[in-house]
Amino acid sequence: MESTLVQVQFNYIDVLNIPEWVIDRFDPMGEQSYFLDEVMKEKDVRDELDKIDKVQLKKELWELGTYTDIQLNNHEDNLMRILWVGLYNHWDEM
Repeated sequence: MESTLVQVQFNYIDVLNIPEWVIDRFDPMGEQSYFLDEVMKEKDVRDELDKIDKVQLKKELWELGTYTDIQLNNHEDNLMRILWVGLYNHWDEM
């Protein structure tokens, strides 16, 4: 499948390469936990997420001011959060 770049505007994470079908199916107004959980299992998405440093990711999400320190202790949840933010940012710019 073709991929398109989703721009994630953070200090550490510049660009995630997310497949086009993920972007097409993303619904920012609906519940996305199940969808994102499945997407994170896709090899090309997982490879991108695995490049992200745990400590830096936690700092990036902390700077958003949306999450508590306790919420940010789970790296897999943080990866899902950053994926959602990236997809939302791309959707918002469309």
